[in-house]
Amino acid sequence: MKFRGIFVAVLSSLTFLFLYMVMLGQAGAVQPTASELQLPATPFPTPNDPFYPAQWNLSKLNMMDAWKTTTGNSDIVIAVLGSGIDLNHPDLAAKIWSNPGEISGNGIDDDNNGFADDIHGWNFVGNTSNVQDDHGCGTAVAGVAAAATNNSIGIAGVSWGARIMPVKVLGNNCQPDPTKSYMSQGILYAANNGAKIILTSFWYTSQDFPGALDAAVGYAYRKGALVIAPVGDWSEPDGLIRYPAGLEHVLAVTAVDGQNKASPYIVSGSYVALAAPGLDATGHQGITTTFPVNLGPPYVTAQGAEFAAAEVAGVAALLWSKYPPSKADDIAERMTSTALDLGEPGPDGIYGAGLVNPVAALRSTPECLQLGTSSLYFLSDTGQPPASQYLPLFNSCISSTGWSAEIGAGWLLSDPLTGTTPATLTIGIDLTQVITYGTYTAPITVTTQITDGVVSRQVVPVTLDYRRPLNKLYLPLVTR
Repeated sequence: MKFRGIFVAVLSSLTFLFLYMVMLGQAGAVQPTASELQLPATPFPTPNDPFYPAQWNLSKLNMMDAWKTTTGNSDIVIAVLGSGIDLNHPDLAAKIWSNPGEISGNGIDDDNNGFADDIHGWNFVGNTSNVQDDHGCGTAVAGVAAAATNNSIGIAGVSWGARIMPVKVLGNNCQPDPTKSYMSQGILYAANNGAKIILTSFWYTSQDFPGALDAAVGYAYRKGALVIAPVGDWSEPDGLIRYPAGLEHVLAVTAVDGQNKASPYIVSGSYVALAAPGLDATGHQGITTTFPVNLGPPYVTAQGAEFAAAEVAGVAALLWSKYPPSKADDIAERMTSTALDLGEPGPDGIYGAGLVNPVAALRSTPECLQLGTSSLYFLSDTGQPPASQYLPLFNSCISSTGWSAEIGAGWLLSDPLTGTTPATLTIGIDLTQVITYGTYTAPITVTTQITDGVVSRQVVPVTLDYRRPLNKLYLPLVTR
């Protein structure tokens, strides 16, 4: 990996001076508390983070509209596989994942996961629980994906709510070591400890690709995690595949600039799935993000495919927050199917499906409203109303949402007619509203508002078989 923007390669003197002033003013800022990370009130506010106006990438992705649907929640964990994360950074400290089964500092593997005292992740390079970032690339990627937002500090993250799991797999100036198994071990750790999204910030070429990485990715996929990886950049056109981006079950992301153009040095290939902002834009040098406070200014500008991948990871966290039952393939497909096509018509080896479109992805909903039965049948042949039946309903995308039921005939009864999911409707028959015997059919239509401007609706047909009562003849019992 060639990480750009942390030092003189991207930072101009004016930019560095500006960020250095920020370091002086904010390095000692009070860390945000959990209460500062709550979802915003309505009407939706513009984030008050000082650098938000400079985050052209978030405007490019129309994140303000996306956040009106959801800003994410802390149930979703993004594992960042890189050089570690600055646990003391004012924009990240409150977002760091904590292992609920581990007791800090007792030297015991309390949760029996194979790692003692892994309170905030694991350092595979040093084989220790110390995941503090000593190079910068992990902290920079984490900030783009999920920095604390609307906390009057620094920058905004794509997902306001997602937590960040530090997994240190890179040393040596943020370069992966192909002779070690750190990367595959890190993926296994993240998958086994609850990460829904595994974001890698490194790549190998096919010449030095460690085979164990393929098995680790397959394992994470079977555990339900979505692995997201940059396709690589700043490389010679050598025709070599970049890994893990080139593996099955990995969502490979490339970077574009403010005009939706890829760098001439960007890696291309049939495995490229999506594009996201990660290069320069008019008036801006790269992506503004976080940096370890003990290594330099706490906010820097940088560029590369790893930052585009971080944005996609943040969008995936928003989607999973909105639709918790979704599988990894569902999340990936929702992003690729709604992407803004770039380059040649249709998917291509430079831009994949196109620019990730958070608003369209969040509003491209599945059928969230679920009913417990597809039809109801009532038989009345006694002259009396048949027994009531029950219609369960729930919303598979979010835990609770409002609904209303509409009945399609006067003889059909439903109690209640409105409520919140989950709920059970009692369906009955009013024979006083039926004029003559016969078979009748009418619908019950249940409607719920599941997201901005999208209505989920389900229809259950109800059949009433109303028959003339049978004359019953009772014969005496004769015994000898």
